[in-house]
Amino acid sequence: MMFIPMFFILAVTLAALIQIIIKNIATFGTSAAVSAFGQGMQIVLAVLFVALAIIVVIACCKKLFGKE
Repeated sequence: MMFIPMFFILAVTLAALIQIIIKNIATFGTSAAVSAFGQGMQIVLAVLFVALAIIVVIACCKKLFGKE
């Protein structure tokens, strides 16, 4: 019962993080309103969150489906 909402929230969250990464890489250092350090930190944190989300999903699927 919870698989559909879980995968929907995961997909939306990962899509938003990927869009943030792409937008910040495309405009890195060109915007005077946001410093390069701020954009760099957003890119690093977004990539870290995507990697952590994938690690959590893999670990949960292994535990859920009994593949240890």
